[in-house]
Amino acid sequence: MTLWWGLGAALVLLILFPVVQEARRTSVASLRRRQRATSGAFASLSQGITHYRWHGPKDDPDAPVLVMVHGLTTSSYVWDAMIPGLVDAGVRVLTYDLYGRGLSDRPHGRQDRYFFKRQILDLLDSQGLTAPVTLVGYSLGGGIAAAFAAARPAQVASLILIAPAGFGDTPSRFAEFTRKTPILGTWANMVLGDAELRSKVGRGAPSVVPDIAARQLAEIGTRGLLRSVLSTRRFMLSEDLSSEHEAFAAFGLPVLAIWAEGDRVVPLRASDALAQANPAAQQVVIAQAGHGMVHTHPAQVTAPIIAFLSGAPTAGVETGA
Repeated sequence: MTLWWGLGAALVLLILFPVVQEARRTSVASLRRRQRATSGAFASLSQGITHYRWHGPKDDPDAPVLVMVHGLTTSSYVWDAMIPGLVDAGVRVLTYDLYGRGLSDRPHGRQDRYFFKRQILDLLDSQGLTAPVTLVGYSLGGGIAAAFAAARPAQVASLILIAPAGFGDTPSRFAEFTRKTPILGTWANMVLGDAELRSKVGRGAPSVVPDIAARQLAEIGTRGLLRSVLSTRRFMLSEDLSSEHEAFAAFGLPVLAIWAEGDRVVPLRASDALAQANPAAQQVVIAQAGHGMVHTHPAQVTAPIIAFLSGAPTAGVETGA
């Protein structure tokens, strides 16, 4: 009898362990209090509060608007090194934190294309943006931007994709296990997902964004991040978006895709799939760069974006120097 009681108690502890771990993580409310002086602004949208920030010429209503969508495990700070170059080119930039990341809320539920598209729609409405905007999507954000453009082409002036998801991801064995295994995978994600994400911080070329490793580690330590990452892996990153690219190609939407030569997260071979789905898309490869190119090679990524927005031809390959 004692053995069974012991086994039962051990099982309860195993079940409760991720709950206790999650409760010890930093809450988004605490993050907002800490960063109030530099936190930008907040919009109460249909699915929760979204943190956003405007950059650029506020007094120029004719300036093109770029809405920038970040990736899976970071938040809008990944754009910090690119924003000055875009603003200097006369562009207004709207950055925001996806739900589950940064200073935005951590709502429960499926984080699929409809979830993320609704956040963009709500944000555009809250900012009074009725004219078409240029969407810039990085990694997961590239998949989100593509899904939005396919569903709402009239609201998108052009599309800029940086190492975009949506052509078959290359998850780690741990990520694949947690994505495909409903109960045990969820438990493993909450217990071991922290270590899995932390092991990837600081890899690759040095970043131009100050303290980005510390910011990434702080992001991983926030409540709701692991749950959001798993839900996104299951319901968004598992999708092939080739048909969406074909849809807005037929609509005639201008598209620029930027890839990194040494990307191990979204391999360069994905550019072939994009070319097949949308032959009219302009494509650029950043040499000697990896997946973190938006903050390791910001000038090289920004240059073809500015050329694209101005209507100038973009080069096929950019140097990584």
